[in-house]
Amino acid sequence: MTSETKEAAEPALIPALALVGLRAGLAGASHGRLKPRGVEKAHLGPAQRLNVRPSNKTKRTSQNTSVARIKRRHFYSIIMIIKSKNTKTPILNEGNYAAAVASITGRPNDTEPKKVALGFTIENHDGEITKILPFSFENGTPLRKDVETLLGNQLTATEAEGGVDLATLIGKRCQVVVVHRAKAGGKPVAEVGIILPLAPVLPQQPLAD
Repeated sequence: MTSETKEAAEPALIPALALVGLRAGLAGASHGRLKPRGVEKAHLGPAQRLNVRPSNKTKRTSQNTSVARIKRRHFYSIIMIIKSKNTKTPILNEGNYAAAVASITGRPNDTEPKKVALGFTIENHDGEITKILPFSFENGTPLRKDVETLLGNQLTATEAEGGVDLATLIGKRCQVVVVHRAKAGGKPVAEVGIILPLAPVLPQQPLAD
């Protein structure tokens, strides 16, 4: 082959060689034997490996969806249970009791009272039982009668006009009649309904021979 023929044939071989190289490259790439130049294989450590897992948000969504499905399948019934409260001091039974004046309190205050609360203690019972009266000391009023009962005598007009220090009644012994009254909500409470003089102790009679 002459030099002129060789030079004429080389341009014709270039496309053919390029086509063969392209086919070889595609075949090698399909078998994983080729890699781009200048790119090294990346090595991922244990912390860099990619793990596909549901995120917390996905888990919560899945759980909420499951709960919603369960709620749609089941019907919940509401049970209302009412129990009595365990009160520290049981309510005192109605009846007559020996008592003593323990406190006297003005309501709403001691300076300008509109009512007065007489507090009584009863043996073997914790706390006080009260009787609330209007703060009026005219003749025939409930407070005037109860004060005279506790003092053991009726007051004269002069004594009543001069006034009585109610604090002097503390410690006076008497009898009280306890009654039950319903407060707001229907809860019963024990109150003093009537104040009676203390029953006199009769002297013991000697036995007849």
